[in-house]
Amino acid sequence: MRIRDLLNSEFVRSESDFEPNYAVTELKRKVHRVKIVGTVRSQPIFGTQSAYGRFQLDDSTGIIWVSAFHTRVAMIEGIAQGDLVQLVATVNEYRDALELIAESIAIVSPNFWLLHRAEVVRATLDARKEFERARSILVHERNIMEARETAREIGVDAEMIESMRDEVDAGEEAEEDISEEIIEVISKLDAGAGVPVDDIKGSLKGSHPDEEVEAGIMKLMEDGEIYEPTMGKYARI
Repeated sequence: MRIRDLLNSEFVRSESDFEPNYAVTELKRKVHRVKIVGTVRSQPIFGTQSAYGRFQLDDSTGIIWVSAFHTRVAMIEGIAQGDLVQLVATVNEYRDALELIAESIAIVSPNFWLLHRAEVVRATLDARKEFERARSILVHERNIMEARETAREIGVDAEMIESMRDEVDAGEEAEEDISEEIIEVISKLDAGAGVPVDDIKGSLKGSHPDEEVEAGIMKLMEDGEIYEPTMGKYARI
């Protein structure tokens, strides 16, 4: 993957010593380990008695610190600033910043950089397709547990559904907010015969598009909060 995508991810520290830390990308991919091809940006630095080694890696989309410890420090001793390297590493967080813990490092030719870019494009397209499938399941099910079950049945990563929980909650909160606004408009404008839908849309035009208002009205109808005394007019129950 690209460093930029990794830096834009949310780091999650495992609650168990036996489970690895991971990052959740913007496309809700759960990432434990990454492969990156980039240029060694800084001259490597080392701790006392070579307890650790660190350097900055640059892949033209972002810069990230890479660390190695104990026996793996020798990998960093073999590289220098300006080298093009292929890196396999796990994700970690140090002083509130994402970093990589190296598992393997190899100096490579520019052809590896071209191959890696092609692999990143393919992986990103696949991840976006998976993300759209998972999101469509959530929109249809409107329930995390049911959406996870449906995802398993059709071969979509169920963990992506869980990662989207906050988005669903935020969507439901927004829906509740517009419902309250619609009820407030109806209460204010209703003279006894109901409020025309165009008047409701007009009152909320500055903050909500017509489609969102219509969806909010339908939900309030389904919930029994409002009714339609005459066609195209709405009143509170």
